[in-house]
Amino acid sequence: MNEQHYGPKNPFSQELHATKYRTKGESFHEAMCRIAAELSRNDEERQTYKDILLTQRFLPAGRIQAAVGAARQVTAMNCYASSVIEDNSDSIFEVVKEAFMTMRVGGGIGFDFSRLRPEGYRISTLESSSSGPLSFMDIFDAVCATVMGAGHRRGAMLATLSISHPDIEEFIRAKQNETRFRNFNVSVGVTDKFMQALEAGEDFPLEFDGKVDRWVSARGLWDEIMRSTYDWAEPGVLFIDRINKMNNLHWLEDIRVTNPCFTGDMEVWTSEGPKTFKELEGTTVKVLTETDDHKLVLRSMDVFKTGVDKSLIEVTLDDGTIIECTPEHEFFDINRNKVEAKDLTEGARLASVYRHKVISVKLIDKVADVYCGTVEETHRFFLSCDRGAILVSNCGEVPLQPNGACLLGSFNLTKYLAGGEQGVPYQFDYEGLKKDIPSVVKMIDSVIDTTTYPLESQKVEATTKRRMGLGITGLANTAEILGTPYGSPEMIDFTKSVLEVIRDEAYRASISLAKERGPFEAFDRDQYLAGNFVQTLPEDIKKGIWEHGIRNSHLTSIAPTGTISLTADNISSGLEPVFSLQTQRIVNMPSGPQNVLLKDYAYNYYGVKGKTSEEVTTQEHVEVLKATVPFIDSAVSKTCNIGSEVSWEEFKGVYLQAYEAGAKGITTFRPAGKRFGILTASPEESSEGAACFIDPETGSKTCE
Repeated sequence: MNEQHYGPKNPFSQELHATKYRTKGESFHEAMCRIAAELSRNDEERQTYKDILLTQRFLPAGRIQAAVGAARQVTAMNCYASSVIEDNSDSIFEVVKEAFMTMRVGGGIGFDFSRLRPEGYRISTLESSSSGPLSFMDIFDAVCATVMGAGHRRGAMLATLSISHPDIEEFIRAKQNETRFRNFNVSVGVTDKFMQALEAGEDFPLEFDGKVDRWVSARGLWDEIMRSTYDWAEPGVLFIDRINKMNNLHWLEDIRVTNPCFTGDMEVWTSEGPKTFKELEGTTVKVLTETDDHKLVLRSMDVFKTGVDKSLIEVTLDDGTIIECTPEHEFFDINRNKVEAKDLTEGARLASVYRHKVISVKLIDKVADVYCGTVEETHRFFLSCDRGAILVSNCGEVPLQPNGACLLGSFNLTKYLAGGEQGVPYQFDYEGLKKDIPSVVKMIDSVIDTTTYPLESQKVEATTKRRMGLGITGLANTAEILGTPYGSPEMIDFTKSVLEVIRDEAYRASISLAKERGPFEAFDRDQYLAGNFVQTLPEDIKKGIWEHGIRNSHLTSIAPTGTISLTADNISSGLEPVFSLQTQRIVNMPSGPQNVLLKDYAYNYYGVKGKTSEEVTTQEHVEVLKATVPFIDSAVSKTCNIGSEVSWEEFKGVYLQAYEAGAKGITTFRPAGKRFGILTASPEESSEGAACFIDPETGSKTCE
């Protein structure tokens, strides 16, 4: 095929791709060959990758297209999560530095500010009071603006705060203007505990370091979140406990805002007898632990300090032992169920050597440095008592999966349409899609080893877990060319069938790749197979993981594809309906700027007038989101557009439906609200908002 037949056809898409993803003078053909050459290991792979990329059957995320094989030092990862922000100035400003280094090479970055003490809380070392997390967000916002001013890719940041943080109400209201936090998107981490209080109509505690600051009405707080997103499209909502429960790396990553740990004088049962955390700090030691089948074995444990001046809870046992720990540390009951210290009750029987019972649990007016440890394989250890020992959970060194990254790409479903000649109805080429998936998995896996990382810690995180997020774009166009209107039952069934193929074939491909290149470094067969999402996979896939391991910890994700979809002749973006049938765009032609009419792909090339976003009902948006839940192991970008006719109660119901369906988060946009969309339709059509992507595994948000 002649080079001129590759890539986008319309002038706007051609110019946009050249501007965003190519070096000066580089053709589309040369750019795709650059990527294929960099990621392939032999000529056969290179030719296959070239064919997939040149025909735009698979659209790597923009960062990959701009970075892979290019001379400029930019990262191929769309977004990163920051290191944990501890409640001290050294940690805060170290993360500020990391943020600058990440954004200057093109990476977006997400932060959780929930560990920072609330405004007005005492800082004993300075004999002063804290200015609160939002004041530090102002510093990060200014740094992002500096990166933008330096002429790099526009900085992108996400801030999250726990629903239980005492400053949550101020956080919710922070962006109800056009001036503050202009470089941040904000989201609230909502727990199951809060959702239960909401359903029951109960009060909910706002607390910090285990101490309750005050109680608020759960429904009142929820209404405040809803009202803000109704009018201002923010904050977003992340169902944080759902994220943890469905995480394929559930045993390694605890995506939460607390750090479970013990005081330094608590003793661990080691191979050399009981030793205190303080004397073991910074060492690796053999400790007694218990396997899943209740056998006692010795395993290695890394011991480290996890915090300074943390509030404590006191647990008293029936032998007189007093345990001081943070309220969130997990114990095991007699049936090996995990129970946080603050939720232990009088008389509760604990898993232990010599059986123990809880006598009392209380918060104490004391702060102390705290310590923890990570035990290989079993992720639990024994804490010494006056008589025997009790079993406690592995502390986990990496809450919030710090330094993780998004590695994204989307299958262009419009390229898998077959038929249409001489009156033959269009059909979807499932076999063609299945054939491409193994090559795409192998190609994107190679990005992990070839890209630039702003920080060494980010490289370690990526290479030990090898996350990727393969998704789809052009869904609405493809479904409607096939004759199934957006949001219809038939379109929902089509969506499920496509995502099922991508999920299953991607996992099978990653198993095959594990045979060739080895499983990801942090792979633990028993723990991985015990994951809630992995348990839903077909039996042959679970059998393959058992026998061979798997190359990539996560494989599926649906990101926003605004820009890359525009570069593919304006196909519908991601899961979204058609934005509009035509929009006005400026194209820089050799003769100067020209105003062109950019038509929707299906409308322009197939004569199909799909339902535009303003014609899709709120419930149809929700049904499309719900259809994705069983097939996506990471995150889903889906903006549920809310029409002006939707009532306040219906609007709130969208979020409850998403939660009940198992979604990890949800984004809504109401054109009638106080913050308007960024795109302009042609005069006869209305404007809408663009979708963005929140990755719950990393806490990061990006808009393509």
